[in-house]
Parts: sequence; structure tokens; C-alpha cells
Amino acid sequence: MRHGYRQNSEGRWEPRFDPAIYPALVGDARERGEELYFELERITVPSLLLRGERSFLRPEQVAEIAALLPDVQVETVPHAGHFMVKERPEVVAQRVLQFLGIEP
Repeated sequence: MRHGYRQNSEGRWEPRFDPAIYPALVGDARERGEELYFELERITVPSLLLRGERSFLRPEQVAEIAALLPDVQVETVPHAGHFMVKERPEVVAQRVLQFLGIEP
């Protein structure tokens, strides 16, 4: 639980991400999840698939997604959950820059 939350300057515990995004994400997944899943097969460029170490997506789910991409590099972001961009922005940026061949 502590990995997904942080203590703010007032001593209160808050999520390491903005929980206001949940309704939109859940709604989008329910309405278009299957459609988006099959759209992955149309991606033909090299892809980077990042997964937070503590993401609710299990490794086998990530492998299933990766199997749809013809040229994919899968990496795990340590000490991060599903919202790794918010939790570990420096690590995510470094991984993306390296993938693009830009040395940070």
C-alpha cells in the first residue's frame, strides 16, 4: 500500500497519481478495450512497452500484448505501479530516450 501512496507536506497520505483519472480510464476500457486491443496488430513500427513493477497488469498480460506487436521491447520500471509516468517520471523519460537512441 505504501508504494502506491506518499505522505504530503501536511502529513496526509495521498496517491502517487491523480485518482481523478480512474473514471475515464475505466469507462474507456469498458467501451473500447477490445477494439483497442486488436488495433495493436496494426502497429508496424518498433515499440517500447513499459510496465511498472507493481502494476496491476500481470506479466502474462504484458506478454500477451507484446505478442501482438511485431517489433517490441518490453521493460519493467522498478518501484512503480501502473501509473509509472507519475510515480517515476525520471526513469520513464530515461527509458524512452534510450529507446529513441537519445542519450540522456
